[in-house]
Amino acid sequence: MSNPRSLELKSLSVTYPDGKKAIRNLNLSIKPGIFGLLGPNGAGKSTLMEVVAGVNQNYVGEVLVDGEPLNPEQRLTGYLPQNIGFYPDLSVYETLNYFSKLKNLKPKKNRIEWVDFLLDKTNLWARKNQKVSTLSGGMVRRLGLAQALLGNPEILIIDEPTVGLDPKEKFCIFEYLYELSGTKLVIFSSHEVQDISDISSSFGILNEGEIIYSGSPLQAIGSLEGLVWKIPAQEYKPSDSSMRFLTNKLINGKLFSIVTCNNRPPIAQAIEPTLESFYLNKMVSTNVEY
Repeated sequence: MSNPRSLELKSLSVTYPDGKKAIRNLNLSIKPGIFGLLGPNGAGKSTLMEVVAGVNQNYVGEVLVDGEPLNPEQRLTGYLPQNIGFYPDLSVYETLNYFSKLKNLKPKKNRIEWVDFLLDKTNLWARKNQKVSTLSGGMVRRLGLAQALLGNPEILIIDEPTVGLDPKEKFCIFEYLYELSGTKLVIFSSHEVQDISDISSSFGILNEGEIIYSGSPLQAIGSLEGLVWKIPAQEYKPSDSSMRFLTNKLINGKLFSIVTCNNRPPIAQAIEPTLESFYLNKMVSTNVEY
């Protein structure tokens, strides 16, 4: 069994045909495990995922896997885009078999074994004869994950894997991703802070094509220890420059302003920092709109 790969992006830039910069001179090292890419809509997450997956090759800079340039022909990556176009009238089994042919998996015996194995691992075996058009959103995402895993790629790239899923479906996908991370590098993007907090061993914050933070969730949260406070919203004074306003939040039916401050503000209570408070603090401190 091979060890999970590592990935490095060096001076990576992507420019759209209209001249807009999607990725701006980005440098990022991703170690084995589960890496979460966090950022608001329009931050450039999908573009970055397409580059790493080898789908978008219109970039300048380097994409290195274990120090060597990524070669799409080696099929090291499996990719689940945010929106994947399945044929609605095909069955689950026919869909996965179709993708196995597109990926040129040979011989036929191996292809059938892969399809059967992945239907079982993604809990879709009982649905294998069901048309894709009748599947729930969670089942469609699981089918998308199965197609990404065809051929046993060493790097798994998933764009917004939990959009529209209920908590049970989300847990099922995260549980399987955790299992896969023992042998694969797993990279997934999200604009949901809790998703990143729940499963990532490391993460990065992307905004307007730039990485504004990378590290572990625990390190990020620890950096705000003793600095996060809640103040009754009606008592918060925006003119107080010693405080950095993060958000308003309902807590037990009461509205509070959440702030960061080096010293305890008047009428404030300390609260434990979370990855959400770190994310909001980072966005505010870099004068980024979110």
